[in-house]
Amino acid sequence: MDDSKDQINNNPSENRRNDSLFKMLKKAPAKLKLILVVLLCFILALVSLELLQFLMPPSDPVIETKVTELGFKDLGELVTQAAFYTEIVHESNYRKLFKTDINILGTESSIIASLDGVIKAGLDFAAISYVIDDEKQEVSITLPETRVLSNEVDHDSLQIYDEKQNVFNPQSFKIVNDTYKKVESEAEAKAIKNGLLINATENAKKLIIGMCKQVLPEYKVVFP
Repeated sequence: MDDSKDQINNNPSENRRNDSLFKMLKKAPAKLKLILVVLLCFILALVSLELLQFLMPPSDPVIETKVTELGFKDLGELVTQAAFYTEIVHESNYRKLFKTDINILGTESSIIASLDGVIKAGLDFAAISYVIDDEKQEVSITLPETRVLSNEVDHDSLQIYDEKQNVFNPQSFKIVNDTYKKVESEAEAKAIKNGLLINATENAKKLIIGMCKQVLPEYKVVFP
């Protein structure tokens, strides 16, 4: 006990200063006391705010954006399916009876050849219409008609397999524009029958879904 008393009274000058400060504050006017209290609260508030910011750093701001354009218009007409073909050409010619259209038997000259070409099908992406439903997180796509965009025969691909010249009707065969048009028309009909336009539509849908997912990855894409 004596040791503890010695420690308490170890610095009498410091105790006297504390007593003097306490007496000064006690005798200070009420306004001064109020100012000191407000100042102390302000300092404590600043310290608390700095401590809170240190313990809880601010998070990155959340920026909400709304997509209104998907960029289809920039693509224009786009080929989504191509069909390569080889068509057999059979041309024949007879001598006519005088100036009529009657063929003279035994005067046929003929040629069998082939021509290559390519048909391209697709649709106009600028004509695509769509509705973005943010509540359902869904994009509804309406496609224009899928159609043949081009059909070209390679004139340099002509291959002659058989050519018969009749002594009574010698001919120098030349593939004319009507023959090319006939080849293109027949090849196009066969390609469409074999699913050219259907495949072009399906490929277009896959491309559109991929484009939508790049912009709206969480949205479902539907084709009503």
